[in-house]
Amino acid sequence: MDKFLRRKDSSSRTDDEEPSTSVTKNLKKVVKRKYDEDYIKYGFSWCGDETAPKPQCIICGDQLSNESMVPISEKALEASYHVAKLIAHQKKPHTVGETLIKPTCMKIVRLMLGSNEVKEVNKVSLSADTVKRRIHDMSSDILGTLIKKLLSAEKFALQIDETTDIKNKGQLIAIVRFVDEDFIKEHYLFCKEVPERTTGEEIFRVTDDFF
Repeated sequence: MDKFLRRKDSSSRTDDEEPSTSVTKNLKKVVKRKYDEDYIKYGFSWCGDETAPKPQCIICGDQLSNESMVPISEKALEASYHVAKLIAHQKKPHTVGETLIKPTCMKIVRLMLGSNEVKEVNKVSLSADTVKRRIHDMSSDILGTLIKKLLSAEKFALQIDETTDIKNKGQLIAIVRFVDEDFIKEHYLFCKEVPERTTGEEIFRVTDDFF
């Protein structure tokens, strides 16, 4: 009986030791990625622990994991902007990039070129938040360029009109016309919600706030 108990104790100690040893051997080295100052160009700051910072979107405030802070491929970034532009032009939901376009591209590339090339396609970020951010960036850039042209032209004509959206909220649309390199150019300037009644005074206030 004593021999049996000693044998049982011995075997249970072995069972306790083996998983611990196995787990220790199989532990992967955790890589803590550092924040790169260049990430601010892509709309990301950081928060949390300085030794393992988490990327944080400066527009929406969303936080990602430290593992997300991988070096950014210039080609993947450019491709992301091109796809976001197509989504905006087609007036499709921002989710279509991640749920349809990216999976489709990966399947085509895998069949036509092979698995190695699929890894490159997978680097293109097309999440709904990313597409929204890309569209916002392009919109801001276009508006900035237009404002510079208006300042250079010094004089311009402004056409504004109010309408009502499907939620019965007042919207003010502005079109601007100006001379650019001896050509008359016409551009969409803004669309702003009119929070109060669409009176002349309120329309003036919204327009004045924009400028």
